[in-house]
Amino acid sequence: MIFKSRYVDMLEQEVERLRAENAALVNSLLTRAGIAPVMRASQASAEPSDSVAAVLPHTRKRSWLQTIRSKEARDRKKFHEELRLKNPAPEQIEERRRLLEEQERKIDERVVEARDVG
Repeated sequence: MIFKSRYVDMLEQEVERLRAENAALVNSLLTRAGIAPVMRASQASAEPSDSVAAVLPHTRKRSWLQTIRSKEARDRKKFHEELRLKNPAPEQIEERRRLLEEQERKIDERVVEARDVG
């Protein structure tokens, strides 16, 4: 009878160790993908409820590869936006012309108001 309880206890400890290892591997993969790590229920209950960590999820810094990729994506988006602005479609040209005329009219009105005040 004692042998059985030790064996069961050993198996339960091994299962807990494997679960912790699995959670660590999953969190490692999620972090590489830029997603916040997942907290297990046993970890959440171990932390005090009034701490900031219990309220806010733990976020990790991005890896250098993720940082480079996000900068490349941002630069690519900026390049395409500038390209679109340099080579607009005909309907965009007309819309821009109308907006520029409206801005010039507002500036002229402000100049006239400044002259009247001065």
